[in-house]
Amino acid sequence: MASKLLIDDYPIQVLPKLAKEVGLNEAIFLQQLHYWLSGKSAKSKDGKKWIYNTYEDWQKQFPFWSVSTIKRTISSLESKKLIFKGNYNRAGFDKTIWYSVDYDELNRMNQRVGQNEPTSVSNWTDGEGHNELTNTIDYTETTSETNKDTLSSHKIKTVRHKYGEYNNVLLTDEQLSKLKDEYTDYEKKIENLSEYMETSGKKYKNHYATIKKWARNDNVQKTVAKERTSVDEVWSDIQ
Repeated sequence: MASKLLIDDYPIQVLPKLAKEVGLNEAIFLQQLHYWLSGKSAKSKDGKKWIYNTYEDWQKQFPFWSVSTIKRTISSLESKKLIFKGNYNRAGFDKTIWYSVDYDELNRMNQRVGQNEPTSVSNWTDGEGHNELTNTIDYTETTSETNKDTLSSHKIKTVRHKYGEYNNVLLTDEQLSKLKDEYTDYEKKIENLSEYMETSGKKYKNHYATIKKWARNDNVQKTVAKERTSVDEVWSDIQ
């Protein structure tokens, strides 16, 4: 019998290795910060990617924490020199804090831990790309792949990010890149799908394939309309 307490909601994922080293709360916050730094909302300042949030904004992402817990978690990460804090607000009275991850310090930590382990689990990234579990609050799809040399099976996680006004269009980085390359109005196509799913209640297994299909149908309709116009013009000339 299924339970509503078992992942039908967005999962929060962290590496056990990171949680062991810095603490569970710190690992959760750090992973979420890395996720936002890897996204389009991040701002580039002084050679780093930054995102800014008030403590109340952070609490919306972590509703199971109090503001005081969030403050303690951020202070802990700052004391461990794992995050940077700054203020790049245009208005002098705006005290909203900007945050970035110290990936160099994380790399040093990873190397120290790796010296005490038989093998290294993974390497940290610089905030531009993604590792195994980069998307803290997001949907993922899992597929199995068999290595023919070792005859072993392992899991590959494909992270899909949320797009559209209603945050309901799920696309991988590769799928979004393909849409950008193929359609100049890719953002409009994403918004059309987002609005349609929200208003109709319909769901699609593969949003990328749906956008492609709709685009092909639009092209067919435009071609038919153009041919009809040409025929009408010919008949008009004849008459």
